[in-house]
Amino acid sequence: MSLMTDLITLAANVELISRQILILLQCGALDTAKLVQMDVVDQVSRIEAVTGSNNKTPIIVRLHEESMLVRQAPFRRKVNEGLLLFANGSYVDASVQFHDALQSQKEFDRMYTNNSSSGIA
Repeated sequence: MSLMTDLITLAANVELISRQILILLQCGALDTAKLVQMDVVDQVSRIEAVTGSNNKTPIIVRLHEESMLVRQAPFRRKVNEGLLLFANGSYVDASVQFHDALQSQKEFDRMYTNNSSSGIA
C-alpha cells in the first residue's frame, strides 16, 4: 500500500470510529466509547507521524492540506475527547477541548489560506 493510501485509510477509520463513539455515547456506553477512542488516538498519531513537520514530501504536504478527511482527523480526536468528558459530567473540561479543537482548526485553515495565497501550497 502506498503512503497516500495509508493516510486516507487511517483518516477514514478515524471518521468511522468517531461515528461509532457517537452511537455508543447515545446508548450510554461510556466505558466502551472510551476504549474505542483509544483507537482514534492511535490512528491520529499514525497520521501525524506521516504528516508532521519532518515530512515535507510535496505529495504528503498537498494531501494533508487538501484532503479534508486527513486534515480533520486531529480535530476529530479533540472533539471526541470533549464528548467523552461531557458524557462523564466534566463540562468545563469538555468546553476546553471543544474550544481547543475549534481554535486548532481555525489556525490550520488560516495557515493553509496564507500558504495558498503565497503560492506555497
